[in-house]
Amino acid sequence: MNKLLFSFAIPGILGLLSGFLYIIVDTIFVGRGVGPLGIAALSIALPILLSIMAIGLMVGTGSASIISRALGKNDVKRAVNSMGNGVILNLLLNITFIALAYIFIDRVLLFFGASADVIPIAKEYLIIVFPGFILLSFLITTNDFVRAEGKPRAAMYFIAVGSILNIILDPIFIFGFKMGIRGAAVATLIGETLSTILIIWFYIWGKSIYKLKPSTFRIDFKKIKEILLIGCPTFIMMTVTSVVILIFNRSLRVYGNDIHIAILGIGYRMIGFIQVPIVVISQSFATISSFNYGAKKYQRVKKILWLTIIWTSIISLIAFIPMMFFPGYFLSIFSSNQSLINMGIMPLRLLVAFFPFVGMHMVSASFFQSLGKPVQSLLITSTKQFLFLIPAIYLLPKIFGLNGIWLAMPVADFLSITIAGIFIFCELRIFNRKTSSEVLEIS
Repeated sequence: MNKLLFSFAIPGILGLLSGFLYIIVDTIFVGRGVGPLGIAALSIALPILLSIMAIGLMVGTGSASIISRALGKNDVKRAVNSMGNGVILNLLLNITFIALAYIFIDRVLLFFGASADVIPIAKEYLIIVFPGFILLSFLITTNDFVRAEGKPRAAMYFIAVGSILNIILDPIFIFGFKMGIRGAAVATLIGETLSTILIIWFYIWGKSIYKLKPSTFRIDFKKIKEILLIGCPTFIMMTVTSVVILIFNRSLRVYGNDIHIAILGIGYRMIGFIQVPIVVISQSFATISSFNYGAKKYQRVKKILWLTIIWTSIISLIAFIPMMFFPGYFLSIFSSNQSLINMGIMPLRLLVAFFPFVGMHMVSASFFQSLGKPVQSLLITSTKQFLFLIPAIYLLPKIFGLNGIWLAMPVADFLSITIAGIFIFCELRIFNRKTSSEVLEIS
């Protein structure tokens, strides 16, 4: 079961970690080369980046579902045309989004919580990197296409190569050419361009089923509608994360300052990076669990559930211990500014206070998804953000001031983890009754 779980998970983990390195590496080098205001600028830009990624995930998830079902029926023509419609939809949505962001960039940055000191730095970064955001969204979408045709390792390599190039170029442009935050933007743009060239090469000359011909891109509005309907839940959940960061930033602008926004940006990047393997393992578990549940092998479902909870909890605990006891060290990776490091120790500890239980929370949502119970899954995933976190960000600062903003995360984590635990406990009682019936039938 361990081998099965990780054979599904490892390619996805490596691919997503490679993609996430774009965000982490930029933050580290900008923090070292530009300072706390540079990190604050990246933190303000993060909701925009997440919105672009949400478009890519929405189109990729929706298209990949159609492609997988078509290939299962050996309908290659439908699969290829779905890929073409996905590419067109992705580009149209992103170009529209970016064009509006260019036109209203000052208002957007102000609305997202940027101060007068941060706006010029964030603007300098975004103006260069906006085309790269379109390419990143394209990469996210097309990587889902590649995985849908059964080539997950190829999908991983395309993002990894660009990410490695970005790591190499960041210090060259930021420190060598003294370009500051513009250097980080240029390095990111070049890395994403290389990944895009590689994936287009794969489609034209590689072993992909998708061939870039005019018929591939024949617009089918029914397919576009289906892509949007299937991918919409993914878009909503990703956009909610973007909205939460936006609300955090705006609250920190009122109760704190730019350094606090920079601290939040560092914390979210670290947490996001650590959550990548947990998310992928949870998704891989859902695939295995749904197969066995459909076959009425309830004992195997329970076994893989506990196994997945154990592994994700171990990963969470391994990350929690150093971040809780040595937060200053991790902050110093991103910045040498002693004020930022000192001010960030307590917030970072609060952000990860319930991290050992995050794995169980994510797995529980995937568990109900695999059972075909979307209501329970949606309640588990949405209550943290909508019911607990967003209200807590608004209410707790009124009582505790700045500390209330940092307390919002552990409060929301505790409440949402408790609800997830209750849901799993109730469902396992049903499983135990089914298992008992199974044993009686056999005997």
